[in-house]
Amino acid sequence: DMNHFKAYADFDITVGFGDYNDGQNGKTSYATVADPNATELNQVFVSYDGIANTEIKFGRQRIILDNARFIGNVGWRQNEQTYDALKITYSGMENMKFTFANISNRIDVKTNTHSATSNIFHLAIDKTPVGKVSAYAYMIDEGTAVNTYGARAKGKASNLLYTAEFATQSTSNNSASYLFGEVGMPMSGMKIFAAYESLGSDNGAYSFATPYATAHAFNGWADKFLGTPADGLTDTYFKLVTKMSGIKLVGVYHLFNSAVNSKHYGNELDIVAIKPINKDFKGLLKFANYTKDTYSTDTQKIWFQVSTNLNLL
Repeated sequence: DMNHFKAYADFDITVGFGDYNDGQNGKTSYATVADPNATELNQVFVSYDGIANTEIKFGRQRIILDNARFIGNVGWRQNEQTYDALKITYSGMENMKFTFANISNRIDVKTNTHSATSNIFHLAIDKTPVGKVSAYAYMIDEGTAVNTYGARAKGKASNLLYTAEFATQSTSNNSASYLFGEVGMPMSGMKIFAAYESLGSDNGAYSFATPYATAHAFNGWADKFLGTPADGLTDTYFKLVTKMSGIKLVGVYHLFNSAVNSKHYGNELDIVAIKPINKDFKGLLKFANYTKDTYSTDTQKIWFQVSTNLNLL
C-alpha cells in the first residue's frame, strides 16, 4: 500500500560574517565557532508505517534518544548532526517504545562524514513506579568499537524531582563507567536542582566517550569538555530555573574535577534568558564564563539569537 510510504527532505544554509575559526577555514588565531559556511542536505529519508505499531525509516535523519546525552542531533549548532541509518521504531506494547538503528554514516556539525558500522538499541517504558525508565545498548564503531550499556530513570516522588543513570563502556582494551544523579524541588515560583555527573577513566589510559552526544547541552556551555579528558570528568552543578515578566531564566554553576588523579579543572557560570517576542518569534540571550584551574583556558562567551517557526508558505 503506497499510502503507508512517505518521503521527506530538508536542507540548511549557513553563512557566517566576520573573522572566526569555524574548524575548517584555518583561522586558528580567532575564537572557535563551529559553524562553517555550508549548504547541506540535512535530512532525506523514506518512511513506512504499514506494519502495525511500527515505523521504518531509511535515509539521512536526526536521531535523538532520552536527553541526547549519548545519541543526539547537536541542535544548538547551525548545522545539526544527522545519521545515514535504517531506524525501526516499535510501540505496540502499552507505555513502551523500542528503537533500533543501524547507522552507516554520521554527518557532524562541521558537515564532515564519518563512516560507521554502529547499532543502536533503546527501550523506553513510561509510567513505571519510578517514573520513565529506559535501557540501552549502543555499539558504536567508527574504526574503533565502543560499546555502551546502561539504564536511566526519571520521575517524581511527592515534591521531589529526580533523575538517575548508570552506564558501562568498553573497547577492546579499556573500560570506564558513567554515573549521573540529579534532584530538584519547586520552591516559590522556581525550581532548584543539584546534580553530580561522572564520566570515568581507566587510570588515565581511556576515558568515557560520547561521540554521538549533543555535547553542548552538558558540562558547561563554554564547550570546554566536548571531549572527556584522559583523567575523566566529574561535574557537580547547581541549577536554578524561574520565570520573571514572561522571561524564562536558567542559571547553572559547575565545579569540574577529574575522575582520577584528583585534579580540579575549573568552574563555570552559565546563564540564559529566553523571551517570546510575539506568537511567531522569540529571543535568547546566553552567557558562559569558564574559569580555569588546571584545564584549558579562561573563556567567556555571549550569544544573542532571534528564532522563528513562522510558516512563509
